Amino acid sequence: MILEELCLHNYCLYRGSHVFDLRPTVAGGKTRPIILFGGMNGAGKTTILDAVQLALYGSRTRSANRIGKIYDEYLRECVHRGADALEGASVSVKFRYMADGREHRYEVYRAWSVTDKSVRERVKVAKDDNVDQLLSEHWNDVVEELIPLGISQLFFFDAEKIRFLADDETDTTALGAAIKSLLGLDLAERLIADAAIVEKRLSDQILDRTPDERVDSLQRQLEEKSKELTNLVGERAALENQRLRAKTELDKAQAAFAAAGGDHWSRRSEIRAQLENAESTASEIEQELRIHCAGELPMLLIPELLHNAMEQDAREQEALEATAFHKALIERDRLIEKQFRDAGQKPPTVATLRKLFNQDRKARLKKTNVEIKLDLSGRSRGTLSRMLVKETSALDDAVTKLLKKLERAHATREKCLRLLSATPGDSEIASLVESLHQSASASGQLDGEGRRLDERIASLRRERDDLDKSLTDSRREIVDREIAHEESCRMAQLAHRTQVTMKDFLRRATAHKIDRLSDLITRSLRFLLRKQTLVSRVQIDPDTFRIELLDEAGTSIPKGRLSEGEKQVFAIALLWGLAQAAPRQLPAIIDTPMARLDSDHRRHLVERYFPNASHQTIILSTDTEIEQEYFEHLGPRVSRSYRLCYSDMDRCTVPEEGYFWNRVEPAGTEVRR
Repeated sequence: MILEELCLHNYCLYRGSHVFDLRPTVAGGKTRPIILFGGMNGAGKTTILDAVQLALYGSRTRSANRIGKIYDEYLRECVHRGADALEGASVSVKFRYMADGREHRYEVYRAWSVTDKSVRERVKVAKDDNVDQLLSEHWNDVVEELIPLGISQLFFFDAEKIRFLADDETDTTALGAAIKSLLGLDLAERLIADAAIVEKRLSDQILDRTPDERVDSLQRQLEEKSKELTNLVGERAALENQRLRAKTELDKAQAAFAAAGGDHWSRRSEIRAQLENAESTASEIEQELRIHCAGELPMLLIPELLHNAMEQDAREQEALEATAFHKALIERDRLIEKQFRDAGQKPPTVATLRKLFNQDRKARLKKTNVEIKLDLSGRSRGTLSRMLVKETSALDDAVTKLLKKLERAHATREKCLRLLSATPGDSEIASLVESLHQSASASGQLDGEGRRLDERIASLRRERDDLDKSLTDSRREIVDREIAHEESCRMAQLAHRTQVTMKDFLRRATAHKIDRLSDLITRSLRFLLRKQTLVSRVQIDPDTFRIELLDEAGTSIPKGRLSEGEKQVFAIALLWGLAQAAPRQLPAIIDTPMARLDSDHRRHLVERYFPNASHQTIILSTDTEIEQEYFEHLGPRVSRSYRLCYSDMDRCTVPEEGYFWNRVEPAGTEVRR
C-alpha cells in the first residue's frame, strides 16, 4: 500500500484547502521512503495523523482528541473555527493497494457540515478513478478487509502514546487481536468459531427431537451469565472513559503543581536541612581559619622576609661568635706577651710580637662588623627554622583544603537559598496541593474500580466459558447417542473434528509465528537500544500474548526498570518487528518519534529505524527531534518535506514545502507497491 495524497479543507488548524503529496520516490537506484513533516508544538502535526485515520475509519477512528466524545461532537470540533459551519470541512486520502495480483487506486472523501442541531456527514469512495456508490455505502466493511482498524494502530501511531505497550500492567487483549489479524491467525479462529456455530445449529436440530432438562438449564445459565458479562463490559468501558479523563486531570494538576514550584515545596524540609548543614559547615571552617590566622598562617604571606630573617640571624650569629673569639684572642695575646717579658725577652722582640698579634686580631675583627637587628633567642630561631623547613608546606595544604571546603559550603548555601526563594508558601500552593490530592485520589479510586471490574469480568468469562464447555459437552453427549447414520449427527461430528483439528493447527501455527515474531522484535530492540546487554530476548506468550523481557541468564526483567526513553524504544521495536512479520506492507506514520529519547537513542532511530521502518514512512516531528544534524543524515532518504507554520494572527496553520533549515525538492521516480 502507498499513500499518495492527503487533502484537508477547513479541517482543525488548516483553514481553506491544502494538498499534501505523500508519494515516495526512487533516485539513483535508491528508495527515498521518508516524507517529513516539521512543526512546533501545536502547529498541527498530530492533525495529519488524525486526518488519515478519520478519512479511512470515520466513526471508528481512535484519535487521541476523540477520547470521551461522541462522533458528532468530535466532527463539530474538527471544523476550523474561522470557517462557515454550513460549508463544513472535509478530508480525503488517495492510496494504491495491490489485490489479487493487480494494483488499484482508491480515493476516500469524507465531508461534513454542521447546524445547530445536527452534523451531516457524506462519504464518497472512488476505485480506479470511478466513484462507486456501493463501495461508498459499505466502506467500513471494505476498509476492514484492506487495512483492518486493529492493524492500523500498529502502523499509524503517536510515539508518545505507545509507551503503554512497555508497561507490565498493560491489557494484552487488543494487542493479541491485532497480532492475530496481522499474522493471519484470526482466519483459523474464525473457522473454529464458524464450525462451532454449525455444530450448535445441528445440535439444536437434534435437541428439538431429544429435549434434555440439563441442557436447557445450562442454556439458561449461559444466557444469564453472558448478559451479566455484557453489562459489566459496558460498565467497564464507561469507567475507562472516566478513568482517562481523571488521568488527564491528574496530569494537568501535576503539571500545574510542578510549574508553581511544587517539587521545591515538597522538598522544602530537606532543602532547609541542607542549608543549615552548609551554614554550620561554613561556620566551623571559618572558625578553624581564624585559629590559623591567629597563629603562624600570616607568615605564609611573607616567605621572602622569613628567608631574609634567617640569613640575617645567621650573620648576626657569626658576628657574635667572632666578637667572643676576638676577646679570647686579646686575653691570650696578653698572657703570651707577659710570658715573653717574664722570660727576659728584649723589648724589640716583645714589640714585634705585639704588632703581629694586633695585625692578626684586626684582620679577624672584620667579621664582627654586622649590625645586630634581630638578636633572636634560641626558641625564636628554632620556630623560624621549623616554619621554613617543615610546617609552611603542610599549613599551606591544610588551609587550601579548608578554603575549598568553604567554597563548596557557600555554593551549597547559595543553591539552597535560590531553591527556597523559588519555593511558594503554604498559602500560595495550598489550592494546587488540594487539587493534586483530589485528582490523585479520584484517579486512584477509578484505577482501583477498574481493576476490580477487570477481575470480575475475568471471573465471569471463566464461569461463562465453563458453562459453555459444559453445555457443549452435554450437546455432544446427546449427539453421540443419536443414530450414527443420521446426516445431522455426521455433520455435527465433522464440525467437532474440524474444531479440534483447527485448534491444534492454530496452536502450532501460533507457536511458530510467535517464535519468529519474538526473534524479529528482539533483533529490532537490540538494534535500537543503547544498552546492548540490557535485554537478551523478547519473549511473547502464544496463549496470552503477554510480552516478557529476558536477560542473558534467562531471568525476566520487570518493564518498570526501563527508563521512559527505553520504554518508548521498546514500543517502537515491538511495532517494527510486527511490521517486518506482516504479510502485507503498510505505510508507517510516526508522530512525535523522539520526544523522550536521549541522544544515543535518537541517533539509533535516525540511522537505523527511520530509513528501514517501511517502504513509506511519514514522520511528524519538531525541530528538536529531527534537528539539523539528523535532517542532513536523513536527507538522501527523504522524498518530500513540509513545514507546518502556525500563524497567531490568522489562528491557522499554513504548510510550506521544505523543512526548518532548507527546502527538499522531490527527486526521482515514484515507488510502486
